[in-house]
Amino acid sequence: MVMPRTRVIGAIISVAMLVSLVLMNYHFVSDAIAGAFLGAIIAAYAVHLASFPCYAERERRIRFVA
Repeated sequence: MVMPRTRVIGAIISVAMLVSLVLMNYHFVSDAIAGAFLGAIIAAYAVHLASFPCYAERERRIRFVA
């Protein structure tokens, strides 16, 4: 699980990277926004997959063994 403070730091770094790439003319604004949107969708799907019972049970077993 991601800590709330880490989310804020990650968002700040992501926005800074987006702004710097656009200002240095490496990417168009639409490319940077589309990439951020695609990354958010993939991350949300990964969190959804990780919440399935089979993965949660496996994680509990690994935690108890270690």
